[in-house]
Amino acid sequence: MHKKYIQNRFRLTFTALLATILLATSNRADGQSPAFSQFFNNPLHYNPAYTGSELGLKSRMHFRNQFGALSDNYDNIAFSMDLSERNIPGSGGFGFVLLSDFDGIGLIRTTSVRLTYSARIQVSDNIITQFGVGPSFVNRRIDWSRLIFSDQIDPYGIQQNSSAFIPAEENSLNYPDFGFGFIVQFHGASSRFFNVISTFGGSVDHAIRPDISFSGTRHRMPLKITLSGNVLFDNSVRSGLRFEVDRSQFRINPGFIVEMHNTINTLSVGVNAYKNHIYTGVWSRVQQFQNVTVSDLIFLVGIEVPISEEANVKLMYSYDYLLNGMMRTTGATHEISAVFSLDNFSLFGHPAPRRRDVKPLECPSF
Repeated sequence: MHKKYIQNRFRLTFTALLATILLATSNRADGQSPAFSQFFNNPLHYNPAYTGSELGLKSRMHFRNQFGALSDNYDNIAFSMDLSERNIPGSGGFGFVLLSDFDGIGLIRTTSVRLTYSARIQVSDNIITQFGVGPSFVNRRIDWSRLIFSDQIDPYGIQQNSSAFIPAEENSLNYPDFGFGFIVQFHGASSRFFNVISTFGGSVDHAIRPDISFSGTRHRMPLKITLSGNVLFDNSVRSGLRFEVDRSQFRINPGFIVEMHNTINTLSVGVNAYKNHIYTGVWSRVQQFQNVTVSDLIFLVGIEVPISEEANVKLMYSYDYLLNGMMRTTGATHEISAVFSLDNFSLFGHPAPRRRDVKPLECPSF
């Protein structure tokens, strides 16, 4: 009985603490944009300059269940699609991102539609740059009735029905948003790998700093700055008289991403590997919320399923393990992604060149 009382009180106190943080962050506009462990499979969400960076059509779907042991909803769902267009001079590609995000112990739901476009500049045979923009429309909704405040918890850890808190009349917001970014890619080779492709990029989100306050007091979303980089060591695309793809060959892809969103800073560093249609990866992530630091390890496994010479599906699963002793309370975080690639597809002009005929900088990413 005593153990159950302690668990009940801790659970309610933990929920009340999160609710208090939620209210404070919504009033100060310190809310965090949704984050994905498999960010490399969701590049348009982080940087619109990745639009059309690979040949053909790409569609990506993600489902993220965060803190699975908690009863409240922390699920994030994202779907994106982009199309490269090399037949339009200076164009990288077109795309869009649909995002449904639950945050604040599942009490705030954010739904957004983002359109993306990139311009492509070939600096040399081995260097390209892309610049992208991403305007979006956002709906943000809060469920005041599910908030739990500290004055609703009695000394015995039992939740009471009433609170002195008076919610604002506004429970839904609609606003525009805007982001932009760039990437630079370098192609080289080594004695062991036929292709070594380095990609570095940066982006700015919430550039117009929209008002996200539910209380009626004007509070703006802070800027989010993202920096990322990775190096793909690839033996699957052989250069010579023609470029040929052997999907059984080895690929390794170390990288990093830094996210800076006001008082919330995140650093992820890790490596992915591929061999015989199987993906594996391990990443370390450190998140700092003012004076609180949360660390976790991310383990990844996946498979590539060839559909034809021009099409394939990549399925991945990742598991986040918290290192700060919170796993027993919050549970693990699970993320699933599915990426469909159709290489030889174009809306304008002749179809895109076949993978065997493309230049090294058009080689597939991890």
